[in-house]
Amino acid sequence: ICRPLHYTTVMSYKHCVVLAAGSWFLSFSQGFLYVFTISKLSFCGSRQIPHFFCDLHPLLQLSCSDTSSAEMLLMFEGTATMFGPLILILVSYMFIVWKVLKVPSASGKY
Repeated sequence: ICRPLHYTTVMSYKHCVVLAAGSWFLSFSQGFLYVFTISKLSFCGSRQIPHFFCDLHPLLQLSCSDTSSAEMLLMFEGTATMFGPLILILVSYMFIVWKVLKVPSASGKY
């Protein structure tokens, strides 16, 4: 965004593949984190989840072992999932505003 005429040189095929692969890797690692965390728990009693969607928190409620570490890990990961992109977006907008303010003329800023 800050260098629009350089897009074709900056965004090469290799760069695009790395961004897509990184996105897939982060998504799969997040899913694996959930599976690994839940697989360490022991479940006793009813194994019916009274919800339409099998979410993590109702599944943690069915566990008869200590879930405090799993809840802490999932809370931290959820917070990072929310605030990570927010911080990246805010930094991106700060760079855009900085570039616009560096334009010398008022008509150029418009």
